[in-house]
Amino acid sequence: MMVVCKQFTSRALARSFCLLMFCVLASGLSAAPTASELIRQRLEAPGEPMALSEPLYNRALMMSEYESRAFKPIWITDEGALPKAYRLVDTVGEAALDAMRPEDYHLAAVSAQLAGQSQVMTVSQQVDLELALSDMFLSFAAHSLKGRINPTSIDPEWSSSHRDTDLTILLSKVAEDGKVAARLAALQPLQPGYLTLKQALADYRRIAASGGWPGIPAGGTLKRGMDDPRVLLLRTRLGIPVPEEVGTVYDAELESAVKVFQRRHGLEVDGAVGRETLAELNQSAASRAQTIAMNMERWRWLPESLGERHIRVNIASFELEAWEGGQRVASQSVVVGRDYRRTPVFSGEMTYLVFNPTWEVPSSIARKDLLKQIQADPGYLSRMNMQVLRGWGADEIQVDPSSVLWSSMTERSLPYRFRQLPGENNALGRVKLMFPNVHAVYLHDTPARNLFAKAKRDFSSGCIRLEQPLELSSWVLEGTPNWDRGRIDREIAGKKITTVKLKNPVQVHLLYWTAWVDENGQVHFRRDIYGRDARLQSALQLPPPKMSRSDL
Repeated sequence: MMVVCKQFTSRALARSFCLLMFCVLASGLSAAPTASELIRQRLEAPGEPMALSEPLYNRALMMSEYESRAFKPIWITDEGALPKAYRLVDTVGEAALDAMRPEDYHLAAVSAQLAGQSQVMTVSQQVDLELALSDMFLSFAAHSLKGRINPTSIDPEWSSSHRDTDLTILLSKVAEDGKVAARLAALQPLQPGYLTLKQALADYRRIAASGGWPGIPAGGTLKRGMDDPRVLLLRTRLGIPVPEEVGTVYDAELESAVKVFQRRHGLEVDGAVGRETLAELNQSAASRAQTIAMNMERWRWLPESLGERHIRVNIASFELEAWEGGQRVASQSVVVGRDYRRTPVFSGEMTYLVFNPTWEVPSSIARKDLLKQIQADPGYLSRMNMQVLRGWGADEIQVDPSSVLWSSMTERSLPYRFRQLPGENNALGRVKLMFPNVHAVYLHDTPARNLFAKAKRDFSSGCIRLEQPLELSSWVLEGTPNWDRGRIDREIAGKKITTVKLKNPVQVHLLYWTAWVDENGQVHFRRDIYGRDARLQSALQLPPPKMSRSDL
């Protein structure tokens, strides 16, 4: 600038010009953006938002919160990161304990940036760290609260009833009080079912890290009394000592341990190690830990409370439980949908029961199943006490089955609907328990009692068949005036269709647990009968989905 000034002949003019240049330069220096201004610019900028060379998943939520605080930083100052930033990193660093992946939350990039704070960070670097920390917090909070995966995105038969809270308000509270660990911990499910799985996950991961358990070679079925070298491996696998006098003999103690294992895995309890039992024994500890982790994710898809009195149906284990006051008060076996007519997962409210119900045959069943039976057996409709109908409501007319040329009918051309009247052969048995829903699924009795003796019970068209329907009806009707087990029996004996509205509706949760811990601390596993574990595991390997304001 002095060189330029020397070119002016007028000394006064030179001084004026130099002063002007100084002001220009000074104004340029003062125009450097502040952290707040740069946060605003970064969040408003078009295109994929990035920080620390990684994508940000929560721009909409961050914009909402930062706008409310005039874009003032939450985690950093001119001197560096605040203590709450380190607390957030420590909390996310333990994400694996809750079956979450620390790498989903910028952990490595943020940790590296914090470790490099011995060097003065530029404003741009400070903002990079600030945005990455807020994105870390919001993603971790959202996934803790309602799961990393929206179940509907991978399975249209699965509806979520997850907990909700405004995460921007939560971030604002943390900005004020710095209670990062406590506020994030409160978002994880607090039900005993989740907490016991969390402990089981740690146990199975520890087993896997120590080398797991031995595999048992294939061979013939192992039974009590047999002498086989595989018995030593089987004892080790089940944690049973090997007495010298027993050696390789399959004794009563081992048979008893195998039965316990079979009960825990939903197998036929015969005490023999056949093909199915061997396959479950040879599942690795790491694979079991993965199954536990997926079921912990499913707990995040549920509401905070399942209801003071509620019913849980575990589709994968073919079991129903009645719960009251936080305790299981009854359980029974159920039959669920076939693989091609799967029972959906959702929650509903049971509001009424129908004794001696009719069965309005669903159109899909009529076309795909019933028509074939009618064509093969002309007396089927009469024997099963079924009506043939056309029209609805006031326009409904009953058709004489003998007047129909059934052999000419096809799935597409079938113009009739069918109603089965109450009776011994009625597909719904003596009672149906209704919790109205879009799936037209409900609980009901069944004349096919033999199916409850089977270990794998997926035989229905989607509804849940009950082994003990009258016992459950009696429990559900508690609190409804003038109804007890004696009244139920009299209504059924009268063979009259009777609808009963519940005074106290009962919450119903159709669930899909392939791992859980019972009241005795034993971990149970079930086969993935619908392939839902496989789809969830694939989805969990993908990058986290972006969050929008509508996701709150």
